[in-house]
Amino acid sequence: MFVSALEQARQNEQPTSVILGRISEEFVKQGDVAEAVSPLTQAIKQDPTSDELSERFWSPSQRQEIASHHVNLALTLVKLSQPDSAMKHLRWSFKISDSSPEARAIAGDLTWQIGIANEAIEHSQRALQLRPNLPQVMQQLSHNIETAKSTDHAPS
Repeated sequence: MFVSALEQARQNEQPTSVILGRISEEFVKQGDVAEAVSPLTQAIKQDPTSDELSERFWSPSQRQEIASHHVNLALTLVKLSQPDSAMKHLRWSFKISDSSPEARAIAGDLTWQIGIANEAIEHSQRALQLRPNLPQVMQQLSHNIETAKSTDHAPS
């Protein structure tokens, strides 16, 4: 199924990065997390460069699709115990498109786990700016602020 979708896209001269991104999502849904890395990496290689992103107009939905490749790779890398690489991809996704409250919530959780309290709080606050009604993020943010106040992780 995946091979035929890719081949059809190539024949129609359509970008295959979107299809590769969807393939990786299916691998993750099926529990084959390690298998998701390769199609996501291929999708990212086909995505526009930072120069291309700044040189022409990209619709918000196009930017979100491109950013989702980095967010999905970050989620995959978290599951593969590679938090530093995951954060690199999350940060890059925010440069492409900063409209995903889910991506910001993930970044908040991940930065908290690796001990970057200030950044974790900022990510959670941004997630709530994007979508104010995220009870789990509100609860996590409140917990993180209280914990940071009572430890040496206090935000500056």
